[in-house]
Parts: sequence; C-alpha cells; structure tokens
Amino acid sequence: MSADAEDSHLHCLACQLHFKSHSAHLTHMANTHPARLDGLPVGRLGNAVFYQPTARLFHCSLCFYTSNYYPLIYDHLLASHCLSEKGREKEERVMEESVMEERVMVKGEMVKGEMLKEGERVKGEVEEGENPDNGKEGEWEEGGEGHRGRDAPLRGSSQMQEEEGGGERNPCDISLKRKRSSATDTKDEDEEEEEEAIDPTQEQKEREVLDRYTLFSGNRYVCRLCGWKSKMKGFIMSHIVRSHNVPKPFSCQHCERSYILQSQLNSHASLWHRQGLYQCPFCLFSSDVLRGMRRHCTRCSTRLEGEGSEGEG
Repeated sequence: MSADAEDSHLHCLACQLHFKSHSAHLTHMANTHPARLDGLPVGRLGNAVFYQPTARLFHCSLCFYTSNYYPLIYDHLLASHCLSEKGREKEERVMEESVMEERVMVKGEMVKGEMLKEGERVKGEVEEGENPDNGKEGEWEEGGEGHRGRDAPLRGSSQMQEEEGGGERNPCDISLKRKRSSATDTKDEDEEEEEEAIDPTQEQKEREVLDRYTLFSGNRYVCRLCGWKSKMKGFIMSHIVRSHNVPKPFSCQHCERSYILQSQLNSHASLWHRQGLYQCPFCLFSSDVLRGMRRHCTRCSTRLEGEGSEGEG
C-alpha cells in the first residue's frame, strides 16, 4: 500500500496503467485521454497544457503556443517556461543586447542614406554646371586654375573623401569597432574580477591546515595522524576527512556536508548546487544544456513536496 501510495501520481486513473516517469505519463494521457489534460498539472507549472477537441489542438496556457503534436508542446514548456533565475537573467541580457544592436544598425543605415543623398545632390549640381565653391552659375574656363575642364571626368564622393584624407567613415564600421572594443573591455574587467577573487589569505590558511595534518617528504604526502602516504594532495585530504575526526569549519548551506578547506566547499557547491539555465518542473535538478534537461525529464519520477493526490487523469 505504501509503494502504491508513493507511485499514485504516476498512475492513469482511466486505464490503471503505471508509468516510470512524468514524461511517459503525460505522453500517454495526450495520446489516449487528451481531454483529461486540463486537470493534469505539469509539476510547478500547474495546468500548463489544455486540449481543444473541436480543432484537435494542444495549447500552452502560459503563452498560448499551439500545436497538434503534443511532444512539441512538451518541448516548448521545457525550453521556454522551465528557465531558472539564471536563465531568465541571461535571456533578458540577450534581449537587451539584440535591441541595442538593432538600434545601432538602424542609425547606421540612416546616416549612410543621408550621405548618399548628399552625394547625389552635389553630383547633380556639378553636372548642371554649378560651381560648388561659390554657388554661382557662370562659365568655367577650360584649363583655368581652380576649375575643371568640361571634358575632365567628375570626381566621385569616394575620390573626394580619399583626397581630403579619408573624409567621414562608414558608421557601420565605427559601430563594429566600438562593439569589439567594448567586448575586449568587458573581458579585461572579468579577468580583473577573477584576479581580485583570489584571496591570498585563503591560500595561506589552506597551507597552514595542510601543514597541520600532512608532511611532504620523498615526493609524497604523509598523514601526521596515522602515517598514510599518497602522491596526490587531494587523496591525502580525502583520507584525513574519512579516517580521522578532525574539525570541519566550512559547512555547506544547501546540505549537511562540511569540509576542512574553503576550496573543497567551493568545488562541492559548483558541482552539486550550481544553478543551471533550465530547471526541472518536477524536482530540483537543473542543467545548462537543454538536451540534458530532456534526458532527465524522461527518467524523472519525483513527487513534489506538499503535492496532494491528483485529480482525474
């Protein structure tokens, strides 16, 4: 009875079939009993999928995404509505960068169009015989100083810019250079932050702890408490933690583990408690790769804390 009660959230109440994961359960309901999807919650997303029997379409109730193929709806939920806080921040940052790039490109096209119109206007004035220097229509002397003969070729806008020492540059090129410079500036800032993150006092404390429990002799680390030897510093520290009752001042905030060194706690947090871009709607699993999230959801059968008995199918 207890096992049945634990797995009751993976039972189909219409045909009494049992499934090993939430994904298989939802797929069965969509293929066999689509009309009952309205009362079947998708983890923390709630009743995110409903079925329209007249048109035979599945709808996402969070953004009204529509498809007649349920796996597309499920994949849409994972990719768009299962983002963690880290994923939402990244999406907002990407949207802001794309808007800024579009504004720069539109501004560059406008300036470029104005330059082309100005060049056409000057070219038309020269062809009509108007002197752009004084702005008066008069007879130009052939071969005279400061004037151009009638048979001489007209100078284009590109030639005028080259003779004047480059003239105005293309605004698109300027925007690209600014973008590259900004990217290099941000990279330098990140490197500076990483350099500042390294605390010399932390390294000194770890050396003191290592010298307190170990002794390095003959290319090996020797445990001062029992004499166990190893060539790797990580192995000797793991031996001390497992075999000896030593104080562990650095404890994890998310679980009950504690460590001797701060670096060990940091590596544990980055490995086990790092928040990914996508978070499973049924459990606390998170991943930076959408493919890994899909693979996890095909196996996830965890029941959410505080989840009561589900309604009909």
